[in-house]
Amino acid sequence: MILSKLELVFYTYIILMNLIALLLMYIDKNKAKKKRWRISENLLISIGMFGGSFGILIGMIFYRHKISKSKFKYGIPVIYLIQRMLIILITHTIGPKILEIIS
Repeated sequence: MILSKLELVFYTYIILMNLIALLLMYIDKNKAKKKRWRISENLLISIGMFGGSFGILIGMIFYRHKISKSKFKYGIPVIYLIQRMLIILITHTIGPKILEIIS
């Protein structure tokens, strides 16, 4: 399967956002243990909403971080499911049509 430039940019963005999200969860967990300045919950939620929901979700599970907070416990999985459905919709229906138009 050969990816178009647009697809490559899209997948690169998603991968980077999730790596950043996972890293931020790791950093925040370590800062919480040391009782130091923390990364704001709003920033973590925003990163999740802009494509990093899987990274936040993995960070929650792997680092056992933010799992008791309702907006993370319920919100991040919902955001992830919505994003996953959108990705499937875009890559299988809308995306090929857009690529035909621009090509």
